[in-house]
Amino acid sequence: MMRLFLLCSTLLLATACKKNISYTIKGTVTDLSLSGKLQNATVELLTYSQGSTTGTVLQSSATDSEGNYSFTFDRNRYDKIEIKVIKNNYFSSSNSVLFSDLTSKEDYVMDLSLYAHSWVKLRFMSDGIQDAKYIRQEGKKDCDECCTNGEVFIYNATDTSIYCINNGNTIYRIYYNVLGSQTQGPLSTTTVAFDTTELLISY
Repeated sequence: MMRLFLLCSTLLLATACKKNISYTIKGTVTDLSLSGKLQNATVELLTYSQGSTTGTVLQSSATDSEGNYSFTFDRNRYDKIEIKVIKNNYFSSSNSVLFSDLTSKEDYVMDLSLYAHSWVKLRFMSDGIQDAKYIRQEGKKDCDECCTNGEVFIYNATDTSIYCINNGNTIYRIYYNVLGSQTQGPLSTTTVAFDTTELLISY
């Protein structure tokens, strides 16, 4: 009888002491193009199991009017956590969180920021006899929609346009050269967020 009592007491004590440990990750999303807080952006909390390169969305929410978001979740055997922010007409952004940086005693703050989409229209106008080349010196690069990083040659163009995506309200600069002549130099423009800005190259 005493053994049964002790066993029951031990089980009850273990159950009472056992509780889930939870973490909170929160932050603010900023609009870098318009210099304000970004509301109604989708923020995802992704978890990665050990050895996996594909994340699973554990939680998702929208930022409030001040760009704030917050996630609270139970500790589990995740290999990695990632916070990703998405919004239409914006470049997405994501950051990883190390479990060693998380504690149940205080919230983990991760602020994120996004640039709006904008486009530059590189318009080449000539007599159709002279050829030209250009290379981007400043502007958005290494994204799925970005224009090439290398030299671009323009042949037999009387009126040719190339559209390149860019971070909204930032500079897009090229250096162009008319082949076989001394006509060359830098040209730049600031691309307007959510719009297309023309940069004319006439030779």
